[in-house]
Amino acid sequence: MIHDIQPPVFPLGLEELYSQREIHHIRGGDRIVLIDPAEPPSLVSVHDELSELPPHAVVVRVHHGYHHPEEGVLMFRIQYRERSLVIATDTEGYFNTDRRLIKFARGTDLLIHDAEYDEHDYADQMPIRQGWGHSTWRMAVEVAQAAEVKQLVLFHHSPAHSDDYLDEMLVRAQAVFAETIMAQEGGVVSLL
Repeated sequence: MIHDIQPPVFPLGLEELYSQREIHHIRGGDRIVLIDPAEPPSLVSVHDELSELPPHAVVVRVHHGYHHPEEGVLMFRIQYRERSLVIATDTEGYFNTDRRLIKFARGTDLLIHDAEYDEHDYADQMPIRQGWGHSTWRMAVEVAQAAEVKQLVLFHHSPAHSDDYLDEMLVRAQAVFAETIMAQEGGVVSLL
């Protein structure tokens, strides 16, 4: 939200960002279409038909999740040619998984999913973090399995977790969903 780009949340106000910008309101179901790198992307409303696109077009589908405090969170499915990835940030799983997110991510090549907590961080120790808008690694794995994605990236790590702790979390996640990796600074994942 634009009001988040101001002090004290962000040290600069929007007027101090020296750039050309065009601000649009996007919502679940909308699509952002990029065809020509020299042209700005097009926003196709949830209510409008998506016309025939050239094969090199990039289409970003928008999904609105309701499981984050205040107004929920937007997630994105990026499609280019025959490849796709879903970015599910600041999302909190549901009991028996998030069926809407599973449908949105179905069959994608790569799912990047919030996994800030381990089970004991989430619900067993104080403060209880259920309802804070973040998932456990197990919630992420359950979505990946149910959506039949090819690969899962766990990210949005808790600052309380050391690298060794994250390595242990990854081993537990891979025991359930083998094609899981842990996001790390400078890491690259190829979808080719």
